[in-house]
Amino acid sequence: MTSLKKMALPRFQNGKSRFFFTIIGVALSTAMLLAVFLGSDAAMDVMRRYTICQQGEWYWSMLQLPGSQAKFLLDSASDDEIVSVYGGKYQATDNNGISMTLYGVDDSFLEMMQANLIEGSWPTNPEEIAVKQGSSDWNIGDTVQISDSHGELREITVVGFYGNSALDFQFPSVDGSVTAFYSIDWANTHGEDVYRFFSMPKTYTSTYSNSIAQISKTVLESAPQAYVLYNNALITFSGYPSPAGQNIIPLVVLFLRIILVMIIAVASILLISNSFSISMAQKKKELALLVSIGATMRQVGNCLLFEALSIGLVGIPLGVILGYGSLFVAFRLLSPLTANAGAMLGGDLSFHLNFNIAWIFITVTLSSIVLFTSAKRPMKLFKKESVINNLFGNSEVMVGRRITHQGRIVSRFLGAEAGLAVKEAKRNWRGYKSAVRSLAVCIVIFIGSAGLSIYLPNAYFSQRDIPTGPITVSYASTKENVTQTSEFQKLTAPQTPVKAISITETESFDIQNIPASAYTEQNLYYMDMLNAVKDGDQYSTMIQFTVIPDEEFEKLANSSSAPEEQIGCILQNRFFYSNEDIIQTKLHAGDSLNTSLAGLPVSLYIVDVDDKRFVEDRIGDLSSLSVLIKRTDAEHMFEQYYQQTGEVFARSVTISYQTDSLAELQSELLPYSYNDLFTAGTSDYLIVSDNSVELMLIGIVRMLLYLICYGFSAMLALISICQMITTISTELTLQQKDFALLQSVGVGEQSLKKMIYFQAFVYVANAIKWAIPLGLVLLFGEYYFLRNIAAFLFSVPWWAFATVIIVAAIVIGLVAIPPIRSLKKQSIIENIRVNE
Repeated sequence: MTSLKKMALPRFQNGKSRFFFTIIGVALSTAMLLAVFLGSDAAMDVMRRYTICQQGEWYWSMLQLPGSQAKFLLDSASDDEIVSVYGGKYQATDNNGISMTLYGVDDSFLEMMQANLIEGSWPTNPEEIAVKQGSSDWNIGDTVQISDSHGELREITVVGFYGNSALDFQFPSVDGSVTAFYSIDWANTHGEDVYRFFSMPKTYTSTYSNSIAQISKTVLESAPQAYVLYNNALITFSGYPSPAGQNIIPLVVLFLRIILVMIIAVASILLISNSFSISMAQKKKELALLVSIGATMRQVGNCLLFEALSIGLVGIPLGVILGYGSLFVAFRLLSPLTANAGAMLGGDLSFHLNFNIAWIFITVTLSSIVLFTSAKRPMKLFKKESVINNLFGNSEVMVGRRITHQGRIVSRFLGAEAGLAVKEAKRNWRGYKSAVRSLAVCIVIFIGSAGLSIYLPNAYFSQRDIPTGPITVSYASTKENVTQTSEFQKLTAPQTPVKAISITETESFDIQNIPASAYTEQNLYYMDMLNAVKDGDQYSTMIQFTVIPDEEFEKLANSSSAPEEQIGCILQNRFFYSNEDIIQTKLHAGDSLNTSLAGLPVSLYIVDVDDKRFVEDRIGDLSSLSVLIKRTDAEHMFEQYYQQTGEVFARSVTISYQTDSLAELQSELLPYSYNDLFTAGTSDYLIVSDNSVELMLIGIVRMLLYLICYGFSAMLALISICQMITTISTELTLQQKDFALLQSVGVGEQSLKKMIYFQAFVYVANAIKWAIPLGLVLLFGEYYFLRNIAAFLFSVPWWAFATVIIVAAIVIGLVAIPPIRSLKKQSIIENIRVNE
């Protein structure tokens, strides 16, 4: 070990707090880098397994194939791929009147669909069937006599039961019929001559991609009614390019990785570089003396590199351990949700933490590059100055007229100690600028990450049609008024205990003669561009009624009163189109809208205009309007229509339930279900939907987004705190000599304490002064970028600003302790000579 390297060791002892916090910063940045790489891989793997649970494990498929072509594809498959088919569908009824839908499958299909055999065995011929457990009252070995759609009588035997799998999504049960699978006998086929072929390669290669393209072309020449389908989600989640060109998922993951790595790198460089700048300031005189007696700049630089190596040997391995540990804790928090969702879907949806040596190597390499790059930066500044300036520090001192004037103003209002603190903080102008700049950037990054924790979930969930409850019923009737039927009464007063029931109804009517002056210029531009229906200066369009409970209407409306013979409504006046936030009309509270309900005049009175929330699920073109009305007013309107026309207005409602007894409620509601939607002349249906799995998956995604965003914010907050403590405490420690000189000329202990605290406040306050406006600009930039993807309102994470101020106050109190303790512990002479 050279003498230059030995110089670094005593500095570790003298700057223990700086060395400690620098190690923490390196460990945190390393942990975040590793968490980004391993976490994104784990999320992609979960989404891959989720896709398999819903769609099965296949990459390429051909639909609407005749049996001969399906058999040709099976026979021509290579040994490097797994292939399967299903088809031969036919309808049947057993001797108890239970309707059935039967599909023929081959040996590999049920395995490809992740069907888990619970009891019995898989069918081996067309006279044996497997059904989902719980879908019927049959037992293993039961012989069922069925009559197919052609009246042919057959006997089939139940040989197996399977659990939740992709079959539930590929073959949903319709109107309570039982879905069963039999084994295809190519010598004696049954049912429709329509089949679907699946292929899954053992290894996805360009050769496989080219071969399936060629085979598809050949098959389509002889079977033009067939078409090709790629499982793009599974292909891209597996990390391969999709043949269909839909590769947005890997690109988004790559983009997020790059952005997060850049943010972490910038925050880390600021922290570590500032730490080495302080180290350079501490040993500047010694290094200048060594240069003056013949040491080269390269030899001097090795001193800082040795310090960087020492920090890296401790901080980087600690960061790898911390990264794995934080992911382990996060995945354990998610495990209860993923376990339940996996059980419902019949697959494993847990997050797997894998030991990936490649990502560890990349993380260690990036952290080392950041560390040694940060160590070289202060050395470059050292080289730019002459030996004399570095020896005496002349280039550092800068007390100009502006600084003196600021000190006088502060002294006038806050006392002489505060004025001295301002001058003392800013006299070392280069160090002051570096400290304030690095503190401000760390705060800005923290504010930006806090903004992402709000905007990313908002952008994601605004694009999804999230069910309002775990059980929903869609009910429509053209024969009776929906809300007066016996079914409606049963649906809204179930025997099963429920926490809450909500009823949603949306109807639409024609409306004419809306003047162009009622619309905003922004909306008129898009209306004319899309050729909205126009007669002169007036538009004919549609108006969408959303019926809400009276109590909810009263809360939303500023005034619920409407003139007689008019219906009060709330105009929903804001929507998102073509990446723009559009205010639709110039209408105000008190204006009226005249429409008609199938010829019955209806006059609407606008009691309030909602410009704050986006309209979702808009109908018609950009000229169509959307309003909220009370349920009592809606019922009165539909009753008037019935009295005048003698006809029932076709309506549809959605009823959502919040309950802890999902299975019991579903069993109660299912007997009411029917579906005449495709019967000629009718559009009546009552469909019961179980949304529990979807809501659970949404909950997992929500928690994952929050863990990523808030965890990332917390890590950056820790780095920022380390940065603030390291910077300010070291700057104050370097000024021990100045404080001792003031003490020697009669400045009291209390005055010195006040000066030290105020000097710490100067650093933090000036950093916050620059960070807050820059943080707001960053928030606007994040919102504008994500708003191009989804519609959501801008909001400011005030908690992040409050956190910055609170943490800053705590840091001010903490960083002033070491220099104050040093002044008490050591004599004035020792403090004067500390930097000599």
